[in-house]
Amino acid sequence: MKSENAVIRQYLGEVRSCLNCPRSVKAAFLKDLKEDAVLFAAQQPIVTREILCGRFGTPREIANGFLDREETALLLQKAKKRALRWRIVGILASIMLLLAFVYLLHIIYETTGYITVSDVY
Repeated sequence: MKSENAVIRQYLGEVRSCLNCPRSVKAAFLKDLKEDAVLFAAQQPIVTREILCGRFGTPREIANGFLDREETALLLQKAKKRALRWRIVGILASIMLLLAFVYLLHIIYETTGYITVSDVY
């Protein structure tokens, strides 16, 4: 028999495949659903897909009712925050790479006294 975590993962995977929304919104929604499912599973002696479907609904029911949820605005907010974090990480990584490149050029210049195109490539 599958462990509870495997059953929850499979259930969430089915929900994920049924949802038709931006990835960031989907991730925020699935994170909340996973927390609810884990809390529910901790209170049950055994957890099956059928038990999860009875408690939360089938993956198709969840997907159909997703846009009707009152938390959709909250999920959109969470998704925007997550997207903003990734943009900031990307910008910081780009800056770090640029600084590393400039430092490398500085080291080449200091050791050779000049920089040629062949030094850069």
